[in-house]
Amino acid sequence: MPCKVVLEPVRSADTLGEAVTQAERAEAARLAPPARRDEYLTWRAVVRRCLGCGVGISYDAVGAPTVDIPDIYISVAHSAGMTAVAIDSGRCGVDIEALDRDFSKGVRRILSARELSLSGSDHWPAAAWCAKEAMYKYYGRRGVDMAREMVLDSVDPEVHRIEAHMQGEDSCTVLIHRTGGYIVAAISRNDIEIVVPAE
Repeated sequence: MPCKVVLEPVRSADTLGEAVTQAERAEAARLAPPARRDEYLTWRAVVRRCLGCGVGISYDAVGAPTVDIPDIYISVAHSAGMTAVAIDSGRCGVDIEALDRDFSKGVRRILSARELSLSGSDHWPAAAWCAKEAMYKYYGRRGVDMAREMVLDSVDPEVHRIEAHMQGEDSCTVLIHRTGGYIVAAISRNDIEIVVPAE
């Protein structure tokens, strides 16, 4: 089974119907600002559209979302009106960011000078940021020093694949995908299929 990464525009709660539960709607009502509520409910609707209306969603001890289907794993992210949901038969990690976001200050906190110099691409700061966020979710460890413990080893010239590792863990390949003003990073041991919204 390939890892499926579904990109979905954030939708307002009133358009999601029965794909979200009343308890989830109540939980979302406690979130601020309103856009955060819609993100929370949209990714849950995507999970249920892909895995079935009755699937239960909860969180593990690290705070990562889980489903009540054996051997199915999820990872979720959202940014500026778009959600990304990864669904896989093994652990996975995903992140999404708008390409027009200013990463200039943030990347200096999580990237070494060597990592910053891996690519001269205009998209490199966003790709590197997303890669480390996806790695954080993939490895599932709290309290990680993203600058020291997560290492981006190399990147292909087109910034489509990043080879990386976390100290004490196996290495991973981060798939980078750009679409519609967003950049997505996904990690899985399986092939990765990116499903983009219909135009």
